[in-house]
Amino acid sequence: MIKGTYKLIDAIDQRTTVNVAKRLNGVVHYGHLPLLPGKVYELEDDELFLNSLKSLSVTKDSTKPLIEKLESYGVDFKEGSRTCCGGRVTKTVTYNIIEVNQSEDT
Repeated sequence: MIKGTYKLIDAIDQRTTVNVAKRLNGVVHYGHLPLLPGKVYELEDDELFLNSLKSLSVTKDSTKPLIEKLESYGVDFKEGSRTCCGGRVTKTVTYNIIEVNQSEDT
């Protein structure tokens, strides 16, 4: 049985809707999940849902203010690059947007 909570990372200060997958009665359902900043939600007993939450990430163009904000909130991120139109290469930052806290069932 899965127990725990999830929430948007503290660096996100606006309502965010994410795409998740859930298994209901053996059937996979895809849907939208609106999340409010600062609100903690209970995990559902669904491994597919848990994995879809853990895999949610965003990639944005790297800017100094964004990196400073992520660092100030202690968010782990990866820096990378991507090719844009005309072959121009831009720096990017990728980070997970959901914080999942699982508790062990004893």
